[in-house]
Amino acid sequence: MYYKTKQWFYPFDVNSFRSKIKVNLSYLAASTIDICPLCLSADTEPLPFMFKNRTFGKCNVCELIFVNKDNLPDSDSEKQRYLLHTNSHDNEGYIKFLKQIIAPLKQLVKPCSAGLDFGCGPMPVLADILGEEGYSCDIYDPFFFPKKPQMTYDFITATECFEHFHQPALDVGFIFSLLHQDGILAIMTDTWQTTASFKDWHYIRDFTHVSFYHNKTMTWIGEKYGLKLAFTDEKRIFLFRKVKEI
Repeated sequence: MYYKTKQWFYPFDVNSFRSKIKVNLSYLAASTIDICPLCLSADTEPLPFMFKNRTFGKCNVCELIFVNKDNLPDSDSEKQRYLLHTNSHDNEGYIKFLKQIIAPLKQLVKPCSAGLDFGCGPMPVLADILGEEGYSCDIYDPFFFPKKPQMTYDFITATECFEHFHQPALDVGFIFSLLHQDGILAIMTDTWQTTASFKDWHYIRDFTHVSFYHNKTMTWIGEKYGLKLAFTDEKRIFLFRKVKEI
């Protein structure tokens, strides 16, 4: 049976998986305050500004900044926004952008390894490039390629999708469950630097961007999910190796 939580679809029993990663989603849904959707801490604070009718909270535990739950976009609006993307094989700028994560990934993952491009969008350009480089790469996107992954992988890429997670506690846990022991998780998402500069940051202008990570957030994710940082540019590229189960 498949379950839907606002945005992403999960091919497993959410109730049993919830206990495994210690995520209480009912608490998140019923809370009268905006708790952190990643670490579920109630130690959060509102940011003192509004942008395009959206308000933001900041977690003082994992340093995630998030759009408050009453301001999250609906799925139809999200899909229409994604269809406006020009992330195609003919877009040289986009190809150059993707090469930022391909280069370090190739240093850590052997050719012929089996991978998954998670949240690939309407055009799975990265998966095609990796295929040309000798890798096997499945694709998954809840809107455009919704066939659920049925195996685990040597590597998983998640380029420009972490910022779209409405419930990152569950989304990251799901990705973790699809990764082989000693496998590589390659994340690309811009990270925020200071709360003072956040309100002027271009990344918040896209209304589908709802979760914003700091380098300290990535450290928290690694510690929580048994991941060891293998490479980072300390800006947007983070490659983790899965070193233990949780």
